[in-house]
Amino acid sequence: MWQLVIEEVSSLEELISNKANKLVIRCDPNFNPKKLQKILKSHTPGSCSVQLNYLSDVNQTKMRLGDEWKVNPTKQLRETLAEELGIDNFQFISS
Repeated sequence: MWQLVIEEVSSLEELISNKANKLVIRCDPNFNPKKLQKILKSHTPGSCSVQLNYLSDVNQTKMRLGDEWKVNPTKQLRETLAEELGIDNFQFISS
Protein backbone atom coordinates (compact mmCIF):
# COMPACT_ATOMS: atom_id res chain seq x y z
CA MET A 1 0.00 0.00 0.00
CA TRP A 2 1.29 3.47 -0.93
CA GLN A 3 1.22 6.46 1.35
CA LEU A 4 1.38 10.04 0.13
CA VAL A 5 2.95 12.60 2.45
CA ILE A 6 2.46 16.24 1.53
CA GLU A 7 5.22 18.50 2.79
CA GLU A 8 4.17 21.76 1.22
CA VAL A 9 1.01 23.21 -0.29
CA SER A 10 1.18 26.21 -2.62
CA SER A 11 -1.35 27.98 -4.77
CA LEU A 12 -0.87 27.91 -8.52
CA GLU A 13 -0.12 31.65 -8.40
CA GLU A 14 2.68 31.12 -5.86
CA LEU A 15 4.07 28.17 -7.78
CA ILE A 16 4.33 30.11 -11.05
CA SER A 17 5.71 33.24 -9.37
CA ASN A 18 8.33 31.31 -7.39
CA LYS A 19 9.32 28.47 -9.73
CA ALA A 20 8.86 29.61 -13.35
CA ASN A 21 12.16 30.24 -15.11
CA LYS A 22 11.02 30.52 -18.73
CA LEU A 23 8.15 32.22 -20.52
CA VAL A 24 7.39 30.82 -23.98
CA ILE A 25 5.26 33.01 -26.24
CA ARG A 26 3.72 31.75 -29.47
CA CYS A 27 3.68 34.42 -32.18
CA ASP A 28 1.75 34.18 -35.44
CA PRO A 29 2.21 36.43 -38.50
CA ASN A 30 -0.28 38.95 -37.05
CA PHE A 31 1.59 39.44 -33.79
CA ASN A 32 2.50 43.01 -32.81
CA PRO A 33 6.13 43.20 -31.58
CA LYS A 34 5.73 46.77 -30.24
CA LYS A 35 2.80 45.73 -28.07
CA LEU A 36 4.70 42.71 -26.75
CA GLN A 37 7.75 44.89 -26.07
CA LYS A 38 5.64 47.25 -23.98
CA ILE A 39 4.09 44.38 -22.01
CA LEU A 40 7.42 42.70 -21.30
CA LYS A 41 9.29 45.91 -20.42
CA SER A 42 6.68 46.75 -17.79
CA HIS A 43 7.55 43.47 -16.00
CA THR A 44 11.35 43.68 -16.07
CA PRO A 45 13.75 43.11 -14.48
CA GLY A 46 13.02 39.56 -13.46
CA SER A 47 14.44 36.06 -13.37
CA CYS A 48 12.26 34.40 -16.01
CA SER A 49 13.79 34.19 -19.50
CA VAL A 50 11.60 34.80 -22.56
CA GLN A 51 11.47 32.68 -25.69
CA LEU A 52 9.45 33.62 -28.78
CA ASN A 53 8.17 30.83 -31.02
CA TYR A 54 7.27 32.46 -34.32
CA LEU A 55 4.94 30.35 -36.46
CA SER A 56 4.06 31.06 -40.09
CA ASP A 57 2.56 28.95 -42.85
CA VAL A 58 6.00 27.90 -44.07
CA ASN A 59 8.35 28.41 -41.16
CA GLN A 60 8.88 28.05 -37.42
CA THR A 61 11.56 30.00 -35.57
CA LYS A 62 12.49 29.93 -31.88
CA MET A 63 14.25 32.96 -30.48
CA ARG A 64 15.46 33.44 -26.90
CA LEU A 65 15.51 37.07 -25.83
CA GLY A 66 18.53 38.49 -23.99
CA ASP A 67 18.84 38.74 -20.23
CA GLU A 68 17.63 42.36 -20.25
CA TRP A 69 14.21 40.96 -21.26
CA LYS A 70 13.88 38.59 -18.29
CA VAL A 71 10.50 39.17 -16.66
CA ASN A 72 8.95 38.84 -13.25
CA PRO A 73 6.21 36.16 -13.69
CA THR A 74 3.50 38.00 -11.78
CA LYS A 75 -0.22 37.45 -11.85
CA GLN A 76 -0.58 40.83 -13.58
CA LEU A 77 1.76 39.74 -16.40
CA ARG A 78 -0.17 36.49 -16.87
CA GLU A 79 -3.48 38.37 -16.99
CA THR A 80 -2.13 40.91 -19.49
CA LEU A 81 -0.68 38.20 -21.74
CA ALA A 82 -3.96 36.27 -21.62
CA GLU A 83 -5.91 39.39 -22.56
CA GLU A 84 -3.57 40.58 -25.31
CA LEU A 85 -2.31 37.28 -26.79
CA GLY A 86 -4.86 34.69 -25.72
CA ILE A 87 -4.47 32.11 -22.99
CA ASP A 88 -3.24 29.43 -25.44
CA ASN A 89 -0.38 31.54 -26.81
CA PHE A 90 1.97 31.56 -23.83
CA GLN A 91 3.15 29.32 -21.03
CA PHE A 92 5.45 29.52 -18.05
CA ILE A 93 7.88 26.65 -17.62
CA SER A 94 9.79 25.46 -14.58
CA SER A 95 12.75 23.17 -15.12
